Amino acid sequence: MVMGQVRYTPNRYNHADDILLRIGSDGDTVLVNRSTSLGANTALTGVLVGTPVTPIAIAANSLIIGNITASGDVVIAVNKGGTSHMAFMADASTGDTIVQASTGQSVDIYIAGTKVLDVAVNLATYSAAASTANQVLAITNTSNAAAASHAYLDISVGGTTSTGDPQLRLTIPGGTSYYIGLDNNDFDILYIGTGTTVSGSPIVYFDTTTTGVANRAFMNLTPVAVTLNDSAAISARGITLNGFTVTLAGETVVTTLQSGILIAAITFTKAVNGDINRASGVSSTPPDQAGALEIIHSSAFRAITGGAAVNVSGIYLAAQTAGTTNNFQVLMANGGTEPANAVVDLVGLYAVDIAAGRATLGIRSEETVIATAELASTHKLVVRINGTSYAIMLTTTLT
Repeated sequence: MVMGQVRYTPNRYNHADDILLRIGSDGDTVLVNRSTSLGANTALTGVLVGTPVTPIAIAANSLIIGNITASGDVVIAVNKGGTSHMAFMADASTGDTIVQASTGQSVDIYIAGTKVLDVAVNLATYSAAASTANQVLAITNTSNAAAASHAYLDISVGGTTSTGDPQLRLTIPGGTSYYIGLDNNDFDILYIGTGTTVSGSPIVYFDTTTTGVANRAFMNLTPVAVTLNDSAAISARGITLNGFTVTLAGETVVTTLQSGILIAAITFTKAVNGDINRASGVSSTPPDQAGALEIIHSSAFRAITGGAAVNVSGIYLAAQTAGTTNNFQVLMANGGTEPANAVVDLVGLYAVDIAAGRATLGIRSEETVIATAELASTHKLVVRINGTSYAIMLTTTLT
């Protein structure tokens, strides 16, 4: 049976191309099979009205559903257990598009029959078994304009009243989990560590607190305990800065200091009078021995052999000129135990009290002091001691 542009046969109802199927007394909702393509943002009489916001061109033989009544919504609902549940809503009054799942359920997206995105309350899971490929979540700002065209991932909590910590977790099931996060309970310190609790098992943390603290380390490394293999070539280091190559262009003689690590001066200040007894750019403690282990020689600092250059020194001490009272290149504090044993292939310097208030220089070397008859001095070396010049008398007779 044919009725104008409508054809009816048993079990089938055909509606001709480009003929509007109106629903409602005023034709509020319209369905049409568009036989030809329709350009982006192009009006279609009775279907897409005003200045349409349809940024993608519509291909030929496409089904177009339009609600032409102002602020009229489009809703898709299902019957779940005898109650209608909205699954989709295009909110015309706000312009929002809503995909909705019932309480306890989730919104899922499938590709090629496999669920790749599961969005539930408090949890969105993007997963796939990409055994021969990568699983990638990309945040890309494709603008290359000369402007602040950023791309970033923002992880935040409700505020400072909350004790929740914004964090990023890196997890290997059955392996080690790492986190990067801010401790909302502890001055918003940035922690990097193992486990799932921010500030628990930290590896390094950064503290930018500016007031209200008694002690502060801007960066603090906390290496974990480790068991080394049984080998004479084992090594344990808290930090390793690998060597690198710097290539200079041109032939200009470089006069500025080149260094692998530069530690600039810390400035201490106070509004009223006060002193700091001790301050240094670098401080270090010699390693400790424990258990049945003996460390043959422990030092707070060791200059390792190396440095292919014209002149090489383990320590180079620049002239100090900023002191308002005294300027020293080396200071040694007295009060330690004077070394009693001979050294092998070494020379040691130390400060020692020979009497109360009489600290002086001590030397320990392989070369022993030999008693000998008085010798005539053939040379002298002028040195400064306590602000006065003295000549140390010397001889080239060594026996």
